[in-house]
Parts: sequence; C-alpha cells; structure tokens
Amino acid sequence: MSTKGIPEPISCILLVGAIICLILGSGFFIFGEKQKIGSIFLLLFLIPTTIIFHVFPFHQRALFINLGLIGGLIISAIREAK
Repeated sequence: MSTKGIPEPISCILLVGAIICLILGSGFFIFGEKQKIGSIFLLLFLIPTTIIFHVFPFHQRALFINLGLIGGLIISAIREAK
C-alpha cells in the first residue's frame, strides 16, 4: 500500500484493518448466520481496495470483476433473511 502513496504508518494500520475485515466478513458470510454483517465487512474491504488499486491506474478487467462482487454483496446485505 505504501507504493500507492499511502504513508507507511497508516498503511500498516490499514493492512491490519483489511485483514480483520476479510477474516470476519468471510466467516460471517460463509457460515450464514450473520450473512448481512459479513457482507458489510466485505464491502468495507472491497470498495476502498477497488478505488485504490484498480481505478488509479485503470485496470478494466479487475475493476469490473470487483464491481460485480460489490453488486452481489450489496444485494446480499439488503435482502430479507428467510
């Protein structure tokens, strides 16, 4: 992250936050009991990551893949549980 212009101390904190969001989000999302919370954690990771790493510089394929994932996570976050 420091190669993208984020200062070193802040990038370490953001990296730890990203790892926590991925672990908690994946766990909640996969095991399904708190799927909405898992979707929100994964969105908290994926949206800034997409902007930082795929918009500037523009990587078309990776950007569209992440936009598709973001759309699916939004649908999962707003749908009603059965």
